[in-house]
Amino acid sequence: MGKYSYNDLHLAEKVWGAVPGSFAALISKHVCRVNLKNAPAHFNTIAGCEDYRWAISTRLPGILQSFNLTYCCYALVMKHLSLVDPWGVMAGPK
Repeated sequence: MGKYSYNDLHLAEKVWGAVPGSFAALISKHVCRVNLKNAPAHFNTIAGCEDYRWAISTRLPGILQSFNLTYCCYALVMKHLSLVDPWGVMAGPK
């Protein structure tokens, strides 16, 4: 990205892409702003729940071995996180 003079990247993800998109935002040093629509209100809610309606692709295998969820939330706030209309564990409006 920097090679093409793009220094600031705004990441926007919705519903099923919100969880993997948020991890991608954490890894990239170029992402400076993150907008998530219909994302889970809290990662911990889904991670600790057996009965949920989120797509299985939102539960990335082994992700908790590499990422601390509390740190992730803090890091996303530092990247100007905007969480629009968050959803609960049943993948719908709270």
